Amino acid sequence: MHSYYEKKYYRRPVEEVVQDIKNSGKKYVFFIDDNFVADHSYALEICKAIAPLKIKWVTQGAITMAKNDELLYWMKKSGCKMVLIGYESMNPNILKDMGKGWRSSVGEINELTNKIHSYGIGIYATFVFGFGDDSQEVFDETVKFAKKHSFFFAAFNHLVPFPKTGVYKRLKEEKRLLSDKWWLDSRYPYGRISFYLWIKLQMNCQKNVLMLERNSLNGDLF
Repeated sequence: MHSYYEKKYYRRPVEEVVQDIKNSGKKYVFFIDDNFVADHSYALEICKAIAPLKIKWVTQGAITMAKNDELLYWMKKSGCKMVLIGYESMNPNILKDMGKGWRSSVGEINELTNKIHSYGIGIYATFVFGFGDDSQEVFDETVKFAKKHSFFFAAFNHLVPFPKTGVYKRLKEEKRLLSDKWWLDSRYPYGRISFYLWIKLQMNCQKNVLMLERNSLNGDLF
């Protein structure tokens, strides 16, 4: 997403966010932000400002929030019920290829996950397959990890090469896209892989993603 939006992060004045919530009259809010905790100081300011509103809210954010106890405290105190976190892959080499090698430097992933849960904040965990050579072991390890942490919900997705992203450019150069504008191609029904993989890997990825979707974890949020 940061590639699609050219890596720019826009902050709305906190008072405007608070006023929007008040004007809505709603008590359940979804902050549609690709990474609510991208700026910890700003996120903390938001949480402190909305705490008096007594709302319940969900959002999306990076696992880095687990390193900030004050932020987690105020997220919970202000009504945060769940955060969508893109774990993406359990394979560190694939994470590095995704440009997310930084995750390994944040800390041990099980400890970070436990820290967020310890504050009573649920996690909607998402994973992506098809970026590299995902073996059967990667699928099995992902399911084991998801079950271990009893996520509120877990989504298992195949890679989608959105335009403007590095992976889209790479697949286009390798002539592996279904078509340059695959999203307009009649051969691309929603939910199918939109680029060419090795036949064995493609069948394995499609089969496992469908299997995982049917057995995804879910719980009672409110």
